[in-house]
Amino acid sequence: MIIDRKVKAEKYLKAGVREYWIVNSETLDILVNSLADGRYVPTLYKDTVVSSVLPGLTVDLDAVRANVTS
Repeated sequence: MIIDRKVKAEKYLKAGVREYWIVNSETLDILVNSLADGRYVPTLYKDTVVSSVLPGLTVDLDAVRANVTS
């Protein structure tokens, strides 16, 4: 997780990546890191993920969990 939150984040920031997601493989929660004012602002989603970069993109995490565990 440190690699994703530190090393990769620095590389993404330098490359101008506006948003990246980290998926918790155990809970299937998603941490969305959105670029704002030159830094990433993390938001943890447990139900429905909404992308600030791709308008209209939403992911229903309950539906994902139902398909993964069945």
